[in-house]
Amino acid sequence: MTRLSLLQGDQGKIIRFGWTHDERLAVLNDEGVYRLYDLQGDYQQYSLGNEAAEMGIIDARIHEGGLVALTGSLTLLEAKGWDGAKPMTLANPGE
Repeated sequence: MTRLSLLQGDQGKIIRFGWTHDERLAVLNDEGVYRLYDLQGDYQQYSLGNEAAEMGIIDARIHEGGLVALTGSLTLLEAKGWDGAKPMTLANPGE
């Protein structure tokens, strides 16, 4: 069994996954936690913050330079880059 087959085992429901510009696998779960896996299966873990954890993530788009996530309160959060920086609120279409 490979390490990547264990992705689901120790975190919440996977919402979206995709590749970064430097060929790491980005995996975002419904609790707003995302992991960046290298080609050896090792990972770094980051969070989109308290709102994402409390309201949940319902959808997301991952691109080479970051991700945009839609929370359960319909807020769009953007994480620019893959260094774990604090996400920026883009919009709240629910207001």
